[in-house]
Amino acid sequence: MRRCSARFICSLLALAPFGCHGPDEPASTGTAVVQAGFLETRPETGEPAPGESLLERLEGAERIVVATVAHVSAGYGRTESGDELIMSTVILRVHETLRGEAASILAFELEGGTLGALTLEVSDLPSLVSGDRGLFALRPRRTGTGLVPHRRGLGILRLDERDRVPALGSLEEVRRALRVSR
Repeated sequence: MRRCSARFICSLLALAPFGCHGPDEPASTGTAVVQAGFLETRPETGEPAPGESLLERLEGAERIVVATVAHVSAGYGRTESGDELIMSTVILRVHETLRGEAASILAFELEGGTLGALTLEVSDLPSLVSGDRGLFALRPRRTGTGLVPHRRGLGILRLDERDRVPALGSLEEVRRALRVSR
């Protein structure tokens, strides 16, 4: 089985269900990986723009929590801009609420995921799996109900084993910055 990778703009994603296959392979044996790229977004690394502080990065987020990903499930869904594509529902086990209404469990939607043999990787959003721990800045969807990452992938900050956000500082520095900004 061959794994194919291509960059498509969202409007071309309708072609993805046809899969990738060689001339001698039936379409049903191919595995397609589609990467949706957007020219005006940052890469998955989530590195802040030069001179951008952690506080600037989190500014405007309605909810900010420290949490562990409990479950991720993918299905077809509609983005805020109306595109239908693979979306993942991410269930978080919340350890600490830094901003917004406290809850022990939160769910949010993330573009991308895997359905059967079809994987959608979105260049400015990380792939999350159960057990990932991080700082999640979330906001309400502009259309419909539910939550999405604030500033797309920049609203998901993975924590390392020492409770540090790579290139941005420690969780304690985040707590201090948010207290000062109130």
